[in-house]
Amino acid sequence: MQISNLQELELAIVETEKRKVVQQSILASQFHETYESLKPLNLLKSAFHKVTEPGDARSSILKAAGGIGVGLLTKKLLIGKTTSVVGSLISNVLKLTASNTVMNNTDKLKAYGIAIYNNLFRKHT
Repeated sequence: MQISNLQELELAIVETEKRKVVQQSILASQFHETYESLKPLNLLKSAFHKVTEPGDARSSILKAAGGIGVGLLTKKLLIGKTTSVVGSLISNVLKLTASNTVMNNTDKLKAYGIAIYNNLFRKHT
């Protein structure tokens, strides 16, 4: 843009100041949006949504983590430490059964988890 007189200069200054105000408001809104997204609760919500989205890798990871977690929890809660062979065998059977149950019913468990999550964190209107 060529400025050749004082009137064009003043017009260019006004346009530049308007552009500056618009850019400042856009920057401020982006800052607030980023600030909100970085709050711990919002990070947790975002991570939960990403894990519960459909996908082969995520589904496999979720199944494996659930199976391992339930297997370990079952062993710790129901059996504890056993020194006998029979107790160890029963412990392993229970752990395997619980793990397989979780891995075979991940869709149902995920639905329950999403329902609980929505009930806890849903915005009430």
